[in-house]
Amino acid sequence: MSKRVGLVCGSFHRDEVERMLAFATDEAEQHGLTIGDVVWVPGSMEVPLALDRLLASHDAAACLGIIE
Repeated sequence: MSKRVGLVCGSFHRDEVERMLAFATDEAEQHGLTIGDVVWVPGSMEVPLALDRLLASHDAAACLGIIE
């Protein structure tokens, strides 16, 4: 059974984060993982809450974004 990974993406640098998301999706597939929900948040302050909510329904979660 494939493990489900949820992703939290910061929307501030959306073009760059979309490229990161595509790369993460490809890597997950190569390692037998399934990307579940992808949640977009406006900034880094919202990431912890989004991660907490994703972990309730996924096996793992990761965040993608750029911090300046």
